Amino acid sequence: MKIIRLSKFLFSLLILSGALFVESCKEIKVEQSRPLVSEYSNSVFLRWNDIFLQLDRYAVGYRPGPVPHALGYLGYTAYEAVVPAMPGYNSLANLYPGLQIPAFDEEKEYHWPAVINECYAYLMKRFFFHMENEYPDLFQSIEQTRQQLYNQYATETTPEILARSVERGRSVAMALYNWERTDLEAHNAFLNPQPPYDAPTGPGYWEPTVPDFVQGLFPFWGRVRTFALPEAEQLARPPIPYSENTQSLFYNQALEVYFRVNNIKENGPGSYEDRWTAEFWSDDILGLTFSPPARLIAVANQVVAEENLNLEETVEFYAKLGMSLNDISVGI
Repeated sequence: MKIIRLSKFLFSLLILSGALFVESCKEIKVEQSRPLVSEYSNSVFLRWNDIFLQLDRYAVGYRPGPVPHALGYLGYTAYEAVVPAMPGYNSLANLYPGLQIPAFDEEKEYHWPAVINECYAYLMKRFFFHMENEYPDLFQSIEQTRQQLYNQYATETTPEILARSVERGRSVAMALYNWERTDLEAHNAFLNPQPPYDAPTGPGYWEPTVPDFVQGLFPFWGRVRTFALPEAEQLARPPIPYSENTQSLFYNQALEVYFRVNNIKENGPGSYEDRWTAEFWSDDILGLTFSPPARLIAVANQVVAEENLNLEETVEFYAKLGMSLNDISVGI
């Protein structure tokens, strides 16, 4: 199953890569005397992704589908907001019926980190609104981060440019959010992660397990809108056939897991490394760590910082990663 999921993830990345560059041979109308996105650092993304990871850790109802969904829209919104100042790239809005991106004034100057700052603040307040009462300090960190970065950018540009940049970010974020709301299966799905659903029963089918016997989450997530993955690719190949035959592949894989878990419990040979591996990748416990999809953002943050990507490279990176995470959460 991991191979299947990875192949679909890479498939989405390839499609998005082609879409971002499909018009690169055309003339890009960017006034070269004005700052380009590539002239700025990646710091705005690292700040906002850190806030996202903190919120995701406690976000009830966000696992597993709504997390990559939010990351997809955050990354894509930032891309659309600043792409006019990224020569060689183009808007993807024409690929998505019903999406209207506000016009860009190519005669004016913008502070691009300020644009992205506003995009993230606008969307995260709406994606995590349900945390305002239960986790007020965490929720308030969204506005606090927006204001801190705004104050920093106010020292780097003029009031006129900053105001224009704020409006650009907010207007694009509003357009993307209004479009997101038309995806009825995904919009605010975290409020009802367990809608009425008659799950199949019988040997080989999933069923609730100890200790909580939680019912299946988001049974209709396969209907959620994708960015790149076509409908024909949204169904994974069948898993290994269920079998109780002791010689079958299914039985032996299950037995391997059973023995390894018991070996860890009994502190057997190699259990120390296995225990730490399991705990490192255990992102399923709400309040303990961020979710599995968000882990890739945490890894990406390290890559961005280590490679010192400029803002243009970072915009592309998180747009592709977020949109692909959204698609793979649907196409399994």
